Amino acid sequence: MPKPHLSKKTSNKVSPLSMSSMVKILPPVLLSTMSTVAGFSMRFHRLNTNVNINPKHHNNNFQRRLQRQLYGQVFGPVRRRFSSTTCTMRLNPASFDGSAMTITDYPMPVLRKVGVDIENFDDRLHRICSEMITIMYQADGVGLAAPQVNLSLQLFVYNPVGERDKPELERIVCNPKIVTYSDDTTADFEACLSSQSDHCGGPVSRSNRIWVEYQDENGTRTKRILNGFEARVFQHEYDHLQGILHFDRFSPEQRTKIQPNLDVMISDYKEDDGILEPDGEMHSKLLPPPIGSTTGMPPLEDAELVENKSQKEDNPIKKMKQALENKTGFGFGGVKKGKGKGGKKKKKK
Repeated sequence: MPKPHLSKKTSNKVSPLSMSSMVKILPPVLLSTMSTVAGFSMRFHRLNTNVNINPKHHNNNFQRRLQRQLYGQVFGPVRRRFSSTTCTMRLNPASFDGSAMTITDYPMPVLRKVGVDIENFDDRLHRICSEMITIMYQADGVGLAAPQVNLSLQLFVYNPVGERDKPELERIVCNPKIVTYSDDTTADFEACLSSQSDHCGGPVSRSNRIWVEYQDENGTRTKRILNGFEARVFQHEYDHLQGILHFDRFSPEQRTKIQPNLDVMISDYKEDDGILEPDGEMHSKLLPPPIGSTTGMPPLEDAELVENKSQKEDNPIKKMKQALENKTGFGFGGVKKGKGKGGKKKKKK
């Protein structure tokens, strides 16, 4: 799970000179130059981190505020105009220092599998955990699950503040269970390191308090009550171990909105073994229920329909890619017609 966006409160701690009045004072040529610089600066940050503005990397609050103001005024209308047809990708690093593992991207099949319980709490597990924490920081995240590094294990690591200099907040979670979800929930923005596009984030409903049980890297059992953002991070990473991704919890409207960007990742995936949707039974039992549902989302499709569909479609990811290639502005087009089932009619005797 990537770091959350910067709180709006930070923007209040700046120069008393309002940005709107300053923009009016600046000469047009200087404003144009500064807008271009600000645009390239913001584009760089959006492509290389998952936080629009990271306070750790910027000490000049006034400069940061100026960049955001100019970016919004000059590039905002253009971005809003083309936001429905373009996808600004947030690419993970191709490699990480201190590890040979990389972050897996949707729709890789490991992201849809239920992880295997950990039984051996040995040096190999300690090494994996250490590398996962390193990758989490380098990817600018607050959590990382084993399926995200191509390991189908009941394991994830997290640090709710996402800072290396706060190692006391690091947690290694093995074989977790969420015993109880609180009834009070909050819908807040979530994204994922395994979804390359910043535009694949959206509101996700999570319980504000959870009662959890898990083992640490040494096998020691722990029971805790988690609140607030730490509870959200735990639930996000726990979903990964069940083959659930954050956008599986979106409302139908939000899922439709980000689907074109998911289609980009599907078309970029080079293999034919990708899994696009979660297990229907698992999805129907999500807690708390996804936004727009009161008793949990129903299965994506009837079990009998899914079974019959799987018999007809030997390779669903390949068919999806073919459909995307033939997609027009009004849906899917250019599908080849198959031969009729009956063949030639027999002549009546």
